[in-house]
Amino acid sequence: MDIKKISLSGKIIIMIIALIFLTAVFAFFDVQMTLHKIMGQQLTQRGISIGRDLAARSADLLFTRNLYALDELLKDTRQNNQDIKYILVFDQKGNLVHSTFGRRLPAGLRNINSIRPGQEKNIVVFSSPDGLIKDIAIPILEGSAGWVRVGMTEYYLQEGLKHVSSRLLLTTGGVSFFGILMAIWLTGVVTKPLKRLVHATQEVAAGNLAIQVPVENSGDDLASLTAAFNEMVAKIRQNQLQLQQYSEELRQKEIIRQQLLAKLIAAQEEERKRIARELHDQASQSLTSLKVALRTFYQQEKEPEHLQYLAEILGMTDNVLDELRSLALELRPSVLDDLGLEEGLKFYLKQWGERHRIDVDLLIDGLDKRLPIHIETAVYRIIQEALTNIAKHAQAENVSIVVRREEKQLKVIIEDDGQGFCLDEALENNIFKKKLGLFGMQERATLLGGEFQIETEPGQGCSIYLRLPLLEGSEVND
Repeated sequence: MDIKKISLSGKIIIMIIALIFLTAVFAFFDVQMTLHKIMGQQLTQRGISIGRDLAARSADLLFTRNLYALDELLKDTRQNNQDIKYILVFDQKGNLVHSTFGRRLPAGLRNINSIRPGQEKNIVVFSSPDGLIKDIAIPILEGSAGWVRVGMTEYYLQEGLKHVSSRLLLTTGGVSFFGILMAIWLTGVVTKPLKRLVHATQEVAAGNLAIQVPVENSGDDLASLTAAFNEMVAKIRQNQLQLQQYSEELRQKEIIRQQLLAKLIAAQEEERKRIARELHDQASQSLTSLKVALRTFYQQEKEPEHLQYLAEILGMTDNVLDELRSLALELRPSVLDDLGLEEGLKFYLKQWGERHRIDVDLLIDGLDKRLPIHIETAVYRIIQEALTNIAKHAQAENVSIVVRREEKQLKVIIEDDGQGFCLDEALENNIFKKKLGLFGMQERATLLGGEFQIETEPGQGCSIYLRLPLLEGSEVND
């Protein structure tokens, strides 16, 4: 067919039909892909929210072993959410506590997904006879109480997409049919709304959920499609707002937790200071007075047997005094409050090195002025905890500590030449992690907005890196 022989109206009709056809096809696939992407994301986010809610609500039930209430919680949650295929609850050792399958799981399901320490979530997608399943693992109490797995099925998502696709196909066919019959007249009526709808779809794909497509009072399929699209975007926007609200609630709870933890640490330090002061001012002075009295008796006594007993008592008194002084130093050295971090570390490291017979090299740079007391206390406690671990576990001969202030941050490096350990095994073993005091050191660094990192290998010693931000004016005049 020679296109030149076709009339102008025929060319216009062909062009409009082609335009309508191409636009309809593009809109169909674009909307379908966008819907699939957004609904898939919403399904994932809903699964995460459900998992976090289950993790929060099941923590107390796990600690109290209230399996009946846990079973009711899982049943109610699944009944209220048709997208949930299953729910599994594991303890911190990876043992299955309860599930919506009962005690017998489908083959291969147990080991499909798990959560590692420090992970907020872990998502694994796999195929099943019922379609794709998104297995979402959420830690319970940061993994210390176990984790919960929620299996979200895409069956209803696919059914919804099929329904929308059918509507889109029907609408596209109707638009194409009317385009053939009334090509010229529908040029302005159909093309303009379609372009607006395509543009709106692209905006939604780009993340603009505030967009709305004007619905003309024509009552045709295109208007219905536009209204359905607007309703869909409104529901997506509502779901996003709900997710943002949940995220904000979680953020506020985390802020409250950190505030409570900061108050707890501050109260602990005050109690340490009080006990150390009482040990120094009362118990030590009383023992010193007792020692003076015993020495007076010793000098006045003539009986050799009594002299021997008095000498033993004097020796025990000296030992008790030394232990009290060491305990007071561990609790809260007064030099830290009086002279600051540099002198406090020098005093503590001298005592620690002599007590454990380990060489300690201390390098301090940039601490000409004192830091705020809460920063000094946190750094002191982290170094103290690290040295305690070295003395108990490292079998080290040399320790190097560097404390350096660099512009807006404070860097601390603690290194030893001990036996080291496997870091991955330590982090996976919560008992060992608590034994090493890693929780406490990490929490102190996190509360100050800092970074805490450990590098170690068996037989290669251990290195601890601490970075704390320093705000403008983060110094105290002597």
